[in-house]
Amino acid sequence: MIVLNLKFDYENTGFSRTHYVGEYKEKKYNFVVIHEQYFDEICTATADGEPANPLKENITIILNKKIYTTKKINDTTSILKELEIKDTITMQQWKKLHKDYKTIINGLHYILKNTENGTCLVPVKIIKGEK
Repeated sequence: MIVLNLKFDYENTGFSRTHYVGEYKEKKYNFVVIHEQYFDEICTATADGEPANPLKENITIILNKKIYTTKKINDTTSILKELEIKDTITMQQWKKLHKDYKTIINGLHYILKNTENGTCLVPVKIIKGEK
């Protein structure tokens, strides 16, 4: 599983592009998101910011504390599709949970949960109040 944590670099409003920097296996990469009318295309970028290659399918991207995944919509385009965080817990429940069953990765909260595919780390939203 490939997980990229992207940080904002600069925006090029003339071409409707936003540029990011990310790291994978201790190597830095440039990325560009091209904002289209109905979708956002994400590509690797050259050193001068020009789009190079679309990303492969099913790459997890963490951007502004939101989780996205890439999905092919044709032979050349990958789009960012935001993953919904379905599970919620209160801050009180988070604090009560044993440290072996919770973690924070790149600013996102995860808990260990039994799923149909086995025990997995599942992202959760922390909400205020009682649940």
